[in-house]
Amino acid sequence: MRSKFYLFLITICFAACSTHQPALQYKTNKPIGIDIVLQNAISEGLKHDNITTELALEVSKMDKFFIGKCIICQSVHKALKEHKGYSKENKMRGQASNLKLVKAQGDVGKTAMKKAVMSYLDKHFKEANLTIKQIEQVQKKLMEASKKGQQLVTIYTFCPSCKGVKGACEAN
Repeated sequence: MRSKFYLFLITICFAACSTHQPALQYKTNKPIGIDIVLQNAISEGLKHDNITTELALEVSKMDKFFIGKCIICQSVHKALKEHKGYSKENKMRGQASNLKLVKAQGDVGKTAMKKAVMSYLDKHFKEANLTIKQIEQVQKKLMEASKKGQQLVTIYTFCPSCKGVKGACEAN
């Protein structure tokens, strides 16, 4: 009887430790910073997809894809740079194929980066238990930041992070 009880406790402990952790919660009465939302979205996405630290760092080194003074680019870049991921490339999933394509740069890399950012942000909106009002507020702030980012464009012709948040940071 005692061994069954211990087996039951071990099973419960194992189940509790291995369950999916819910996305970060935001307080409903506090303004939400887009930098925090973006960093959380990208960080959670990278973790969920088992992205290796090496791949995240390679993507973060794509200078052409990040405008230094753009809050959207800064947030995405920071999440990629600070990612402490996994070491087994064969365990990666989800947006891993898109993140690998970013290294190709050009249109292929831009599209891949855009898809990864968009996917991670959409997933975060669904899982973070944000109210509709909060999501609208964050999206409005992201659009405003994207427009500011467009003004910062110099040698860049496209900002995939801004496009990934459905922004308008494209110079042509």
